[in-house]
Amino acid sequence: MPIVHGIKFQNQDNPDSPPPFELTEHDDGFDLVYYPSTSRPRKGGEWDKIRGGDEAKKVESRMKFRVAGISLYGKVEIGGVGSGMHNVFYEFSTPIDEQTTAMHYIFFRNFMLQPELDEEHLKRNLMQARQDKAIAEAQQPRIAPVGPDPNGLYTYDEDSEIRLYWNLMARMRERGWQIDRKAWAEALAAGHYRAIPSPVRKKDPKGWVHGEVPRYAKGTTFAAAA
Repeated sequence: MPIVHGIKFQNQDNPDSPPPFELTEHDDGFDLVYYPSTSRPRKGGEWDKIRGGDEAKKVESRMKFRVAGISLYGKVEIGGVGSGMHNVFYEFSTPIDEQTTAMHYIFFRNFMLQPELDEEHLKRNLMQARQDKAIAEAQQPRIAPVGPDPNGLYTYDEDSEIRLYWNLMARMRERGWQIDRKAWAEALAAGHYRAIPSPVRKKDPKGWVHGEVPRYAKGTTFAAAA
């Protein structure tokens, strides 16, 4: 947040240190709740009135990530904890190919509901989405590894969310759910089409025109983040 979006948190001696947060792991994703006390300078007007001029007011921000559909839910209590004023968004990601993903957003709010303010709200929401997009597109390598960097440095607090993500991916792979990219590329190069298997295919595996997309064998393991 402070690096990508320019929002400084309460500990200015270490501005990149995360605010207090709660991280809950689920079988198909995780929930994150954190409580930043923002210190971004405001310029008055309607946005300043939301927090009553208190720039250090604690804010509750909730996010839920689920692998199914690669979806993300976010809810930020804009006016501070207990204000009842929320920004809510849903993000849905659809992989197109190895290096391209289509991302769709739905935004909601229950404050400053005047129609003439819609454009301003959309501008603010898309600003952060575009900042995230720029960071994501600058990452190298372009195709993510199948596990965490064994030479990487993972801290207890700052990287707990990404550690949980890698562990989640490890469990998915162990169940035989991860595509074997190399085997799939070889099949395509040989002119063989492959299809993502559906639940119906499990019940009746015979008679399908195309074979399944190759996946890592069930039980395959790789190192999870320590």
